[in-house]
Amino acid sequence: MWALDRCGWGAGAVDSEPPLRSPAAAECCRALALRASIELLGDAVLGASVNPLFAPRRAGDPEAVLVRLLGLLRRLLERELPQLGRVVRCESAARESWQRVPSGGRVDAAASIRTSLSRAGQPAPDSWLVRRTERHVDTPVNRLLASILRQTETTLRQIAGQDGLAGALLRGERSLVSRSLLAVRGFLASSPLGDVPVPVAPPEALIRDARGREAEMTRFAGLLGWWRALRETELTALHALSGPDVFKALSTASCYELACAAGLILALRDRFAAAPAAEAGTFAFITPLGLLRAAFGRGRERRHARRAWTALLELPGGVEIIVEARNASADAAADLTECLHLWCDAAPGKRIAYVLTPEAAPDEPGDTGSGLRARPFLAGVAGGTTANPAAEWTTLLDEIWSLEKERSHAR
Repeated sequence: MWALDRCGWGAGAVDSEPPLRSPAAAECCRALALRASIELLGDAVLGASVNPLFAPRRAGDPEAVLVRLLGLLRRLLERELPQLGRVVRCESAARESWQRVPSGGRVDAAASIRTSLSRAGQPAPDSWLVRRTERHVDTPVNRLLASILRQTETTLRQIAGQDGLAGALLRGERSLVSRSLLAVRGFLASSPLGDVPVPVAPPEALIRDARGREAEMTRFAGLLGWWRALRETELTALHALSGPDVFKALSTASCYELACAAGLILALRDRFAAAPAAEAGTFAFITPLGLLRAAFGRGRERRHARRAWTALLELPGGVEIIVEARNASADAAADLTECLHLWCDAAPGKRIAYVLTPEAAPDEPGDTGSGLRARPFLAGVAGGTTANPAAEWTTLLDEIWSLEKERSHAR
């Protein structure tokens, strides 16, 4: 599915009897990795750093299709609908009629009296000239725009009803589909485009009719380009996201690390504003204490290093935090824990290491003054139950951030 060689997740020593070894646990772990990574890939800011690490096999793969769809929906909400609301126009035409009891417009009394005098010599007219301006929304361009919006509404309704997509999306991504659907419906309800009769012809035919108004069409080039991109997206591939083959090529150990790493970045995004990063696999967040940096695929420069760390955090105060996640028991991760313990002791107060496993050691050395902390992570997955990596990282970030605030005040 995706090439993760740069990060090396799942490589190295493997526990012969890992905590996540049952078919239900493996399935749950793969689902978490899929959901968290897709949410990262679809993020407008973070996706630029994540995409180079993830190489879909083909552009039509369901994961690539979903990422493309999420980007299009964000573009619809953030750019196309607001811009469309500013540039939609209705045509105006002046109409006049003679009425015995004037209504529905502005009475031209002077013209009415002049006409009555010229015809019957009477100063009091028996009929009045009424002028009014009529707005016509049913124009070739507006018919095209309304057709595109109605077709988009139908497409989003179908996407929201897909069982496969519902099973593959996190709450935030499913909310994006729902918000897009509500936004299109709300736009049609409040815009003059909602009053355009439902056209019988498809949008392709309406485009030909609207080409005669080239100057007007240029104002809607963005929406047309967006609609064509949506049409070119093979949405039927999304059904495959609920199938058993998703992430089948990756081991449970790889998926566990991927879920932990992606959950960290998602938790940081929920807490701090993300800033663009210059290098693939790196992330930056604006915190009250300064810029926090995170990275995947770092640590290979170490002597005798067999693989990169799961993740690296660089706090504003100069503290480095290494995250190592393993689908291993506490005993199987003992060697890794000892190495990280030595790494932390080499720079007291400046280095912290987190060892995350589905089950943590009973004695957590991080609580006795060392920079090492062993913590249970995604423990519920061992029983095949649901879990939320971003939510579990929120608790750990509370712990990390409280320590950093203490250091900041001490300085």
